[in-house]
Amino acid sequence: MGKECEHPLETCFVFNEFAEGLIDSGLAREITTEEALKILRHCEEIGLVHNVDNAEGHLRTLCNCCSCSCAVMKIINNGGTYAGAPSRFLVKHDEEKCILCEECAAICPTESIHKENGKMIFNSATCIGCGLCVSVCKQGANYMVPREKYPRISATHKDLWAKIGKESIVGILKNKILGK
Repeated sequence: MGKECEHPLETCFVFNEFAEGLIDSGLAREITTEEALKILRHCEEIGLVHNVDNAEGHLRTLCNCCSCSCAVMKIINNGGTYAGAPSRFLVKHDEEKCILCEECAAICPTESIHKENGKMIFNSATCIGCGLCVSVCKQGANYMVPREKYPRISATHKDLWAKIGKESIVGILKNKILGK
């Protein structure tokens, strides 16, 4: 996105024929299950968001996105709903266990958590259900529950990418108009 950050670059995974094509062209490499799990754990520890391409029945990518330079996270934080649809889960908070350390707010990639009047406030409208606030909370005050209404998942990758394209164009135009 034209801006460097301190996050690692080798964080995204591709699968099936998509992976084969990228490996054959020298743009990707095959890794072991152990390597994949190590990368996933490290990505979660440093606050990257696990994000899969949301098309029914066929997984092509699993990215680990940072909110500072990832195009998908930029789209999400600008109100996009297709590039990185929310998970089927939502964070819940137990005030009695919370010590107001604000680590959950610091790691939230959508800035959906803040402290107000001596309480942690969680915005379920902008929460993408990534679970980072749960993994960082040493007190166990945050936990995930299924959403009452699940987000819609595109039937095919073609449908998904058409929606992402439209959403991206709208976001670019909106930013140009607003001078961002």
